[in-house]
Formats: sequence, structure tokens, C-alpha cells
Amino acid sequence: MQCAALALTVFLMLYLQQVIDLTPAVAGLLMLPSGLGSLIFSPLAGRLTDRGRGRWLLVGGLLAGAGAMIWISRGTQLGHGLLLIPAFFIFSVATAFVGRAAGRQVATGHRVAPLAQFTSRTRPYL
Repeated sequence: MQCAALALTVFLMLYLQQVIDLTPAVAGLLMLPSGLGSLIFSPLAGRLTDRGRGRWLLVGGLLAGAGAMIWISRGTQLGHGLLLIPAFFIFSVATAFVGRAAGRQVATGHRVAPLAQFTSRTRPYL
């Protein structure tokens, strides 16, 4: 998930500016929803994870993130940036859900820990 977030923020920003010929300000405004979803939904993801819904958030977040990346890949082929705004927001929400749920799963050592370890930023030492 973190590799996809890196690709979304760095490489897609370059694509928007160099291929679609957007100015840096317009490309930045277009990417703004990719930060808002995580900001808004992180507290909810934390509460749901603490209540034992971490596994569902992890799986649902990964599926939503995959769907958003497919949407973004198809939307960039059309060359119209406004079609990408909902996909950026969905990806940001998915990142919030996966990040909180993966951290909790790694910390508590549940059975989905290998999946959570793969998607989290830090890996526990063996």
C-alpha cells in the first residue's frame, strides 16, 4: 500500500504536469483529495480497529485501494484530471484504514499478521 501511495504522490504528479500539461498549482489542487480522506477517516479507522474490526478494515481497505488504483490507471488514459478526484479520495480513505488496521494487527499478533506486515511501513524484527 505504501508503494502505491508513493507512486500516487510522486509519479502521478509528474504525469499530471508533464503529460497532461497541468500547471503545478492545478496538479496540486487536483491531488488535494488524496490527503483529505486520510485526515478525515483516520480517527474512525482507529476507533473501529480498537473495537475489533481491524481485519475487516484491512481487507476492505486493500480492496478499496486496488479499486482506486484501477480507476486512476484508467482515468489517466483519458487525460481528464477531474475524473480522478473521487479515486484520489477513495485511495486516501483506504490508506487510512489499512494503515491503522495493519499497525494494530502487527502489534497484537493476530493470524493476519503476515498480510499486515506486508502492508505496513515498519516490519517487526524476527
